[in-house]
Amino acid sequence: QGRLREVVARRGRGTRGAANRRVVLLTAEPLQSLPSLAVFWIDGLREQLSGAGFHLEVHVSRSVYGARSDDALKTLTQTIRPAAWVLYRSTLAMQRWFSTHALPGVITGSRHQGIELPSVDVDYRATCRHAAGQFLAKGHLRLALLNPESGTGGERESEEGFKEAVAQF
Repeated sequence: QGRLREVVARRGRGTRGAANRRVVLLTAEPLQSLPSLAVFWIDGLREQLSGAGFHLEVHVSRSVYGARSDDALKTLTQTIRPAAWVLYRSTLAMQRWFSTHALPGVITGSRHQGIELPSVDVDYRATCRHAAGQFLAKGHLRLALLNPESGTGGERESEEGFKEAVAQF
């Protein structure tokens, strides 16, 4: 009551995180290399977690984002055992790893299909559907969606929203 967000424990996950008040944010880049908007929300997350009695730790690891991420993730998750993980700009392989191993975590960004982890993201589908609809309503008939192939789920959602708007016209 009165809180915008609250970290809640899931039943059946064991007591490993109960005594541990640390949350680890995984990123491929150090904080000073991240976009300023990302640094602002990380600072906000740190503040929210602190208010709930948790400590946010940022862990930089390019190897967990690479081609042999399974090996790197196995080593990392055996070494570091936080109450929860925050997966920043995670790949499909990373999301599968955390989902398959039932590790407590949340995806910041789009969740790939078949992944059972919670995620917090911009609604790219609705955003692109709205933008394409606005262009079409103003009489623009030649539209193109330029999507980077970064491997995040947001591109798929953006494309779906774009197609939905065009199909309704």
